[in-house]
Amino acid sequence: MDGLRRQAWLPLALFGLLLAVAGRAPTRASSRPVQSAGLSPEEAVIALKPYELSAADLPAGYTAGSISTTTPASDAIAQAAAGADPYETLDRLQSEGTQVCSQQSFLPASGSPLSRSSLSTCVMASPDAAQAVATGTARPLPPSGDTVTVRPVALTQSLGDGTAEAWQIASTGSGGQPQTEYDLRWTRGLLAFELRTATTATQSDVAASTALGAALDAAEATRQPATLGLPTVTPPASEVQRVYTALLEQRAVVPVSQPPQASSALFLADIIHPADTVRAAANPTQTLHTVDEVFQRVITADQIFRTSDRIFVHGERITVDATAQGAQAELNTPRVWRPSFRVNAQDEALPDPQVSFEQIATPIRLGDSTSAYRFTVSYPNIPNTPSEISYSIGWTHGRIFLQARFGATEMRHPTVDSAVAFAQQVEADFQASDLAAMTADATPPPSAVLLTPRPPSTAVRLALPPAAILPQRPRAARAAPRRRDTALL
Repeated sequence: MDGLRRQAWLPLALFGLLLAVAGRAPTRASSRPVQSAGLSPEEAVIALKPYELSAADLPAGYTAGSISTTTPASDAIAQAAAGADPYETLDRLQSEGTQVCSQQSFLPASGSPLSRSSLSTCVMASPDAAQAVATGTARPLPPSGDTVTVRPVALTQSLGDGTAEAWQIASTGSGGQPQTEYDLRWTRGLLAFELRTATTATQSDVAASTALGAALDAAEATRQPATLGLPTVTPPASEVQRVYTALLEQRAVVPVSQPPQASSALFLADIIHPADTVRAAANPTQTLHTVDEVFQRVITADQIFRTSDRIFVHGERITVDATAQGAQAELNTPRVWRPSFRVNAQDEALPDPQVSFEQIATPIRLGDSTSAYRFTVSYPNIPNTPSEISYSIGWTHGRIFLQARFGATEMRHPTVDSAVAFAQQVEADFQASDLAAMTADATPPPSAVLLTPRPPSTAVRLALPPAAILPQRPRAARAAPRRRDTALL
């Protein structure tokens, strides 16, 4: 009866959603700046690739850290976990002209007056939209409150090609110690830069932050100006649909209160937008076509549980695609599966992993199709570091691709049986969720020619984006997603 009732709601809820969107469209259009020819975030993110900084671009002693990607949709999903209306957040960011942003962290030199720093780079719809970020009218800082004081400060040198502004953010840490951060903003054409720094206790003025900003800006100035051309692909879903789907995915994963082992706790919860995958790829243009046209990926929810002794890891992923053919393509492509990786004492991924895999006999049958792999991740450049072994099981339900894996160091001799038990748990929680009613292909527009994964030279006609994919707006997400670098998928 519950299943019949849920299916009966689909047409009514969809009709209501379309009315709501249609009713709000004129308001959004009137407040939005000139757009970027309709590029999706996963296509716009390619413009950010030349602006990733290496050690050669940094002041002496600084080390370039990991890079992550955010989109208006991923920001909206994170705000939903904090209790905000995700659709209002999405509307605001899109009306401000935000296309996509990357964030790169930097480890300061020993003895530096800065304890940490990170640079956000956003592709905006127009130079005016970028200037609005620099002045703080777009993507604004939170206002001052009882525990935080935000005030503008003067920059001691110019940054970028237009307006540059800075703010001091003073707060009190958990131990009662005062903390001082600086937020510096400037632009170059369509790009808005935001440098966030934290000062040490011995120095709290803006000088060191300004010097770092000037060094980073000088490096960025050597790049060609960012441009956004006409779209070359049609995204398989709108950003509203991606937000909606991600919220449903977060309710379909294994609950934090029911970890796979008694000693396990949630280590990572993340929402992976296709823009993450494109930005992290060695060939982003090719990856864009693969993700949007072959996999037709809407969005992915990823979470990891780890035992308290930091030895055993369980990971799951739920990926919603536009069609069952896209989900089957993901199942048949081992490089999109995620093995387990080793981390250091600070929970940072060890560098230079080498990944190998072998397909194994499927230990359990789930859904429409099931595959299984044994992954080995080795670290030949780090002496005395044992390899990480993980067993991963993947299966599909229509256009939904699910993964469950179990991993540990080779010295612990992990077996596929633990992956089977976790896959059964992942499947049970999925079946109990609203997402289980969304396995049918979404209503397609006119067909488009795509490449299928087997054989790679064969062209077929395949439906692309869904017209609507959601039965009703889900409740707020259970847990706030934590952003992590997703270069290794």
